[in-house]
This record gives sequence, C-alpha cells and structure tokens, in this order.
Amino acid sequence: MTRKLVSVRVTVAILLAVAGIWAAGAGAASASATVTCPTVNPSNGDVSPPPAAGTDWSDCNLTGANFYDTPLTDLDLSGANLTDATLTYAKISSNLTDVNLSGANMAGANLTGATITGAIMATATITGIVTFNTVGAPASLPTDWEDIDSYILGPSASVSYAILTKADLAGLDL
Repeated sequence: MTRKLVSVRVTVAILLAVAGIWAAGAGAASASATVTCPTVNPSNGDVSPPPAAGTDWSDCNLTGANFYDTPLTDLDLSGANLTDATLTYAKISSNLTDVNLSGANMAGANLTGATITGAIMATATITGIVTFNTVGAPASLPTDWEDIDSYILGPSASVSYAILTKADLAGLDL
C-alpha cells in the first residue's frame, strides 16, 4: 500500500508539473503578443486599419495621422508618436500616457476620461478642447494652459460642463 501511495503522489506531481509548464507557456505567449502598428498615408494622413476599441497601438509612429472627428475609444496609444496629427473634434477616451502630441491639431477634441499622464502637448493646438475626468497630468501644455482638477484649462478651453467649485483659478486666463 505504501508503494501504491508513492506511485500516486509521483503521478500527481508529474501532472501538476506538466500543467504548470503548460500554464506558464500560455502566459508567456499572451505576454509576448506583438503590437501591430497601422500605416499612415503620408499624403492625406489616412490610417489603415482604422482605429477600433481595444486596439493596442502603443509606441506606434502615427506622425501626421488624420483622426478628424474620429472616436478613439479604449485604445492603448501609450508612448505613440502623434506629432503633427489631426485630432480636430476627435473623441478620445483612451490611454495617452507619454504620447508625443507635438504640433498636433486638437482643436475641439474631447478628452473626457482619457489618461494623459506624461503627454507632450506644449506645441499642440488645443483651442476649444473639452476635458473632464482626465487621469494624470500631461508633461507639458501650451503657454497659458494648465491641468487643474482633471481639466485642461486655458484661453478658449471649453468649460461648459466643468465643475470647478473648489479649483484655484487665480491667474488663469479663461
């Protein structure tokens, strides 16, 4: 009986080891999934394939991309290069962590719910930008613009629905 018990324990140990190797392999495969970056047509900025919710375009070069009036919902754009991109009137509730938006036209864009931690926006055009409940703070903003209480505020910011009852707006040009 002792020999049978040892045999059962060895069999169970082998099965658990094989299952562990299989699970680790499956985890490694999903962790090493590659990002497939879209192509940007240099003559008109069209992006192919177009953005879809859940898409991972982290660290992609989207220089000059045209997202005019495009919903960019639930995308991972972290670390992407959106230099000189057109985001006019785009609805962006995505991950923009460490995104380069230098020279981007974001006039009238809606960033409600977007993660903007570390985003480079100093030379972006953000006239009429709409923000509410943004996460994090950008690395830079244009002159006279500030990130206050999850809003990007400055000259010509859209503050129609902003709740700023406790915000310190001293010295801010609205």
